[in-house]
Amino acid sequence: MAAFMGPAVIIPLGDPLMTLTDTIFIGQCAGTKELAAMGPANIIFSFCQYIFQALQIAAIRWCCVPGVAVMLLMEVAADQLIACTGADPVLVPLAASYMRIRALAQPAVLLTMVCQGGQLAQQDSRTPALAVALSVAVNVSSNLVAVAWLGLGLQGAAATTVTTQLLGCAMLVLVARRSGGLTPGLRLPSLPDLQAFAATMGPLSVTYVCKNLCYILLQAAAASLSWVQLAAHQAVFSVWNLLAFTTTPLEQAALAFVPAAAPGWQQRATVQLLLSIAVVIGIACGLLATGVPLLAPQLLTRDPAVWQHMASVAPLALVAMLLTAADVGASGVLLARRDLAYIARAYCVTLSSLWLFMWLGAKQPGWGLQGVWAGLVLFFALRCCQSLGRLLWLGRSSSSSGGRDKGVGLDGVQPA
Repeated sequence: MAAFMGPAVIIPLGDPLMTLTDTIFIGQCAGTKELAAMGPANIIFSFCQYIFQALQIAAIRWCCVPGVAVMLLMEVAADQLIACTGADPVLVPLAASYMRIRALAQPAVLLTMVCQGGQLAQQDSRTPALAVALSVAVNVSSNLVAVAWLGLGLQGAAATTVTTQLLGCAMLVLVARRSGGLTPGLRLPSLPDLQAFAATMGPLSVTYVCKNLCYILLQAAAASLSWVQLAAHQAVFSVWNLLAFTTTPLEQAALAFVPAAAPGWQQRATVQLLLSIAVVIGIACGLLATGVPLLAPQLLTRDPAVWQHMASVAPLALVAMLLTAADVGASGVLLARRDLAYIARAYCVTLSSLWLFMWLGAKQPGWGLQGVWAGLVLFFALRCCQSLGRLLWLGRSSSSSGGRDKGVGLDGVQPA
């Protein structure tokens, strides 16, 4: 499990690492206003990227259409999209300029996701991990030149990210061509293939949409804050988001190991091992997410006015990270047992509850940045209760039926 999760942990860190790199260089070499302007733009980029996660199981040629469409939309309506986040109007021109440059790489971003999915399906986690590592190294060195040395600010950071994303995409496409992953022509899927695809993608699409809408609620609430608080949020969230992505291999490991384990005690032991690893990862990442804003805020920004706001949400970052790791591990097990309908329903409940909490909280005086991070804690507290509660219920159902009911409980996990 460790051999599988080692390289796999690097793959989902590509985009958050580049965002963190941009955040650090803008915070050190530019101004608080430019750091704050990154927040609204990253809301749009995150939504567009993760809403198309399902493309990781689609054909490469199919991802080109939404990739180009997203790029054109961002180029034409950048100002309107930024305004929709509720950002301060003063920040809109800066954020829109940043968005228009980064939008040029959107087709490559989606193509990269599909190539990574294809290589993981072939049990090759090293190639995409190496591509991500090289891309991040290029991104850091490019920021040193464009932002720190030439002083190009927000536009320079955006240009370096675009260059890096195009380079990473080219590497993966080249590997796919050499391995035979790219074949000429386009084979139309059969009706049974489409039916199976729709049965899986229906609940997964609901899940992805609800999850991204939850993040949009939180990020939009942060975008409506003052410059200083928004800059503090961007700094802390860039670190927290990066660390949160280190939990992704828990889900991948669940999909790989839980169905392969023998029904009965072996599957239960595998689930217990996954959840134990989740606890360890949650504690380690939580301490890092708390320690940076509390002990070393100067690493992210040189503005002391931002530091006190960063420190105010550090404890909430710790709690949110612990809950995130537990939820990802438990949700991975539910995905492994194909409990897709429950996951989709649970996310709908989470989205409704979070929206109500944020709507009521925004009416309270002194809501501010702590209120946004309290919403993040609530988001993952609800998810954790739902996923762990479902596992406990399935375990009891399996025990009461003696494991005889096919598809019920952990003993009923079927290979995907």
